[in-house]
Amino acid sequence: MLPITILVIYIILFTMFKSAKWAALTLGERVHGATRRILALLITGTHFSVSSGVGFLALFGVSVEVGVIMIEYINQLRAQGYSIEDAAVEGAILRLRRS
Repeated sequence: MLPITILVIYIILFTMFKSAKWAALTLGERVHGATRRILALLITGTHFSVSSGVGFLALFGVSVEVGVIMIEYINQLRAQGYSIEDAAVEGAILRLRRS
């Protein structure tokens, strides 16, 4: 079920961004974040449980939301004429202030 779920999320992101690159970037970083959370469980010696699974899902959802908002804002700045570097910095500053 997990690969199917990830595929469905990718399709949703793809239709929203109309770009395979942005959808893959958004989803890829979230999957990378999941591996870091699993590594944290291993380092602390904590067992994977239902509550940690629910926490993983909650963090996944929040991080996808933040990623989508950030990429949309960066794309808006790019449409206004900002360079990719300036747009990325502005997007990161905006997200860090509101987090």
